Parts: sequence; structure tokens; C-alpha cells
Amino acid sequence: MTRKTLGSALVLFTTLAGACSGASKDAGNDLTDASGADSTAADGAEESSTASLRVEPAEIVLTAKLDGTSTSATIKVFEKATPSSPETEVTAAFTLGDPSLATIDGNTVGKATRGGVATITARTPRASADATLKVKLVGDAYLPGTDDKTKASFDAATAKSDPTKAPAIEYPLDGAIVPRNVPPMEVQWSQSADANVWRVNVKTTDTLDLAIYAKSREALLTAAQWATVAESAAGHSAEITVDALGASGLFRSTPVTLVVARDRIDDTSIFYWESSSGSMKVLDFASGKLAPLPVTGSAWAPGDPSKCVACHAVSRDGTRFAYTSGGMELGTLVANKEKTSFVAAIEPGTKVTPGFRWTHGVFNPKESDTRPAFLVTKADKVPDNTAGHVRLALIDPDSGAELPSNLTEWLAAFPAGMPRDLLQPDWSNSGVVVFNAYDSEMPNPDPAGSPPKAWVRLLGDDSVGGSIVEASVTYDAAAKKFVFGAPKVLVKAKVGASLDVTESNTLPQISPDESLVAFARFDGWWPVKYQSPAVINVTGRIAIVRRADGTVVELGKANGPPNSDVTQPQWAPTVGTDYAWLAFSAERPYGHRMAKGMTLPASCFAGTGMTLCKNMWITAIDRKLAAAGSVDPSNVPFWMPGQTALASAVSPRWTKTAVKVAK
Repeated sequence: MTRKTLGSALVLFTTLAGACSGASKDAGNDLTDASGADSTAADGAEESSTASLRVEPAEIVLTAKLDGTSTSATIKVFEKATPSSPETEVTAAFTLGDPSLATIDGNTVGKATRGGVATITARTPRASADATLKVKLVGDAYLPGTDDKTKASFDAATAKSDPTKAPAIEYPLDGAIVPRNVPPMEVQWSQSADANVWRVNVKTTDTLDLAIYAKSREALLTAAQWATVAESAAGHSAEITVDALGASGLFRSTPVTLVVARDRIDDTSIFYWESSSGSMKVLDFASGKLAPLPVTGSAWAPGDPSKCVACHAVSRDGTRFAYTSGGMELGTLVANKEKTSFVAAIEPGTKVTPGFRWTHGVFNPKESDTRPAFLVTKADKVPDNTAGHVRLALIDPDSGAELPSNLTEWLAAFPAGMPRDLLQPDWSNSGVVVFNAYDSEMPNPDPAGSPPKAWVRLLGDDSVGGSIVEASVTYDAAAKKFVFGAPKVLVKAKVGASLDVTESNTLPQISPDESLVAFARFDGWWPVKYQSPAVINVTGRIAIVRRADGTVVELGKANGPPNSDVTQPQWAPTVGTDYAWLAFSAERPYGHRMAKGMTLPASCFAGTGMTLCKNMWITAIDRKLAAAGSVDPSNVPFWMPGQTALASAVSPRWTKTAVKVAK
């Protein structure tokens, strides 16, 4: 190569005095993985203070195809002993910042199976230099009824501009953020003109250019194809468009953006009540596969609607499960030794004190260091809407016995004016308990209102005017009892003109890093409005409170349109690099699979005021925004793949996977 050619080539010089960090970052995209290789010299090598390297080309671009083949490229390295010395092509050792992206064999980089961006570092005993590797995944995916001829028909057509004839993407929602290991997501769109075949285009600037051909208004890739696409888009914003082709011509939708985060969600499972089958289901997050809760050696019967599993609880490690049966009797299960199913510890109607009624509860997350315990909402057995109270109680989840604690003295010592009806506890790994506290004797601000006081409802888990309170909990090993510390109000409810519009803060959940508490907020009683079981309160929205300073932020981007009945927040068991992940139940459309105006099946509580089945959605919580200030840190959510659209998914409980039930 001539000196003139070298001068005009893209070059990258580094020296020991000014070596680059080894990080590669896509300009204009701050989500791109910047985890390049260590730029120090190889073990035992000493770099000269004046030697420098140049890698050619400075940017290597490869193409990986959906069929698993890829292009390759040759790398050359040039060294200068001093700034004034001539360049000499040399042999170098190469490392790739992301070894899974491609292979380097000698001076050849290739065998890429997906898209992505990474740093290639070249090293000699005297210096090191970096280059950027960009791999773009390209290809065509043919869904049933389409083939190469379908592609040819699109390639031969010229796009027309007419918004009235163009399709509109119904799902995913524009701007949604998903983890890189999210299960296969379906793209849905509206009918357009006389179209009878469609092409879905998925593109990022550097890493992805895919076309999917379909004969219906949905596109869903195989698990293997989707995994390759999601990995290729990780750290990037993907643009999705849909082309519709028919006798009237070719029309293109307005694009939507889907951001695939760098974060993965660890091996986790989500337990929820599926109303269509009246049973508990377990959804494996990574695969999106759904299965009934596996139970052996117990009176538990999958599909038995007498199990009020909407009040269920699962331990943080996924080994314990609790439920109610019949008259709110407690039943508990524990994972068997082989971790293949759950077996009975307490059968409903046995072991526990007769008349003991409970709803929401949480297991002691540190039982191996202290002892097994189950903190529950204990309701007085009184007629509906009459004087009574709900308290917290500690139960041994194996024997059913109430455990020694200072709960009675602790409650009696609450400061004047602090609500004393306590329910819906959550218990953190470090020993913090958060709960909903309300006053069942609070009079209705509207003298003519009914009921006259915020009395206890039949189940004991409904409340109005609830505040979010936290307290410490420790275990006194010598006395063999749990000790609760002084309560602290995190979120104080606002009293409205009547109980029907008084603020209710409910269902608090502590984030895995314990910096935040997520909760649901309603206008009036939760979960029903006007104290009528026939009227679901749809004013729910989720919010967070920062424990360090008490700042409360409602998650507007996650909540979506008003009156979507957003409730039951639940954190993923661990946080990611950029995001914490929060699941919740909501009444909002899922494309045309569940849309406004559809006739709801009875399993979706038709006739209770619901207009859509309550499905499970997940939002990404920006960790930097959540840590300071008052800007909404949530993002547009995604529908959790694997659930049944036309069946309400109630009370998600997201835990680490202990019993692998979804194969």
C-alpha cells in the first residue's frame, strides 16, 4: 500500500500515553454496549512509550444472514516504532469485546450469527489499538402461505402514499422497551384497503434489517429466530413498519419504535391466577411458556375455583406458596426435595386457629437465617361493611401456629393519628416491611354518604384512604420472636369530599435494591367502587415512592390511558444495568387480540364494569431517573408473552425460579 493510500484510509492510532479505553459505542445511541476489551498489553509485554499501532480497516462491517451464514473480513495491523518511523505491517494478537458476536481466526474475522457492535483490540509487545466491528443481521422470514414469490411481488411494487389505505401497527406500542431475552413478541396491525398479504420490516441503524412475510394481520417468529433478532437489536432502537399489498397497490404504515435493552431478566417465573381456567398458572419468563402450578400429595386441585388464588403468595426464592380456600382458610405448599412440584404443608381447615381469615401475605425472605414465617393480613370475622379491623399476623407456614412477636404492643404504640388497620404487607431481604394502613373508623367526609365509615369489607383486603407505611423487622434469636420497629409513613393518603373519591394507596412492593416502593393508587375503595361488588374501580394507576426522600411519582407512561384499572405492581426479582422491571395488571387493548368493543367471556368478569380482560404488562423503570428528581422513570410497557389474552391475569407474583414447571 502506498503512503498516499495509507494517508487517505480510515485510521486509528493509539499510544501508551493516550490509549483508548477499548470501549465501542454507537454514536447517537447511548444504549449501545460499551464493554470493550481491556486495552492493557498482554501479560509479560511492555509497550514502548513511542510505539503505535493502526488497525485497518478501523471499522469492520460484516453481514450475518438469518440462515446462519455470514461474510468475513481481513484485518491488517501496522506499527510505528516512533512517530517518525515508517509503518510496518506486523502480526498482532486479537481479542473481541463480545466473543459471542463473531470469531477471529488469524487475521480473519467472520462466522457471525447475529447483529451487534463490539470492539476488536489488536496487541503487540509494544502497543495496542482498537477497531470497531459492526455486524448486521439480514434476511427474510416466511410465515405460512408465503414464499420467495411473495417477496418478489413486494419488490416489484411501488409504495403509494395514502394514509386512509395504509395499515396501522396495533402492537407493539410505540416506544416500548423490552429486555433482550423477552420471549417472542407478536406484531399486529389493522386491515388496510384490499390488502391480502403483508411485509413486516424490522430495522436498526447498524445491526438489523429483517423482512417478515405474512398472510394474516399478525407476525410471530419462532423462538430461535426471535432470539437472534432480539440479540441483534440489544442496545438499539428498532424501527418497525408494515407494508400492505393488494389490488390497490402497496401502502406502508407509520413506523413504531421498539427499544431492546442491554438488560436480561434472570431465570424467573410469574405466578398468577388465570380466570378462564379458575386456576393458578406459572409463566416461565425466558421461554414465555405457561403451565398449571404443579401440586402433588395435596387436596389442591388445579382448576378448582374455590381456591381464592387471587390472594396467593409466593416466596422470593420460589420455594413456598400460600393460598386461600372456601371461607378464606389458609393453605400452604412447599417445593419438594427434587424441586419438581409443590406439596402440602398446611391443608385448608387444618392446623390454623379456627376462624382465622387472611388475604394478602408475604413469606420471610431470610428464613434460613431466622425461621420460616408468613406475615399476613388477618381480618376480623364480621358481616360485610360493619365495624371491625384488619391486622398483621405472623404464621408458621409449616405448622399454622401464630408466631411470637411484638405486633400487639407495636400496634398499640402507633403515634396518634396514624391509621391502625394494616394489610397487604411486603417484606424485603434486609428486613423492611411495607404495608397499607387505613382507618376503618374513618367517617365519610360526606355526611349523607354511604357507608358512614370506612368499615371492613367481607374479605378484609378492601380499603379506602390507605397510606403506605414502612417498619423494620428483626428476629430476636434468644427470645425466638420477631420484633417490629417504629412505623414511618412513606405516602399519606389525601382525603376527598367523600369516601368514594378519597385516595387509596394499596399493594406496596419493595424494589430488589430496596430504594423504591411501587404501589397502586385509586380514587375511592380498592378493588370495588361504591362498595359494590358489581362495580370494579378502574381508576387505578401505579406509582413509586423513593424511600430516601419520600418523593412520589405516578408512572404515567406505564399507566397509559385513564381508567385502565392499573394495579397489583410486582418487581422482577433483580434489577438490570439500566432498568428495573415492574409487572402489573391492567385493562388495556392488546392489539386486536383483545380490543375495545369485544364481547368479554365470563372468565374476564363480564358484568362487573370491566371493558377488557385484565392482562399482565411490564414496564422498564429507568434507574437513573428513579434515583433522583421527580421525572417519570417508567416507559411504554409491553404485554407479557405467553399469557392468555381473553382471560384475566390476576395478582402476578414474580419470583426466582425454583420449581421448573414450564418445559
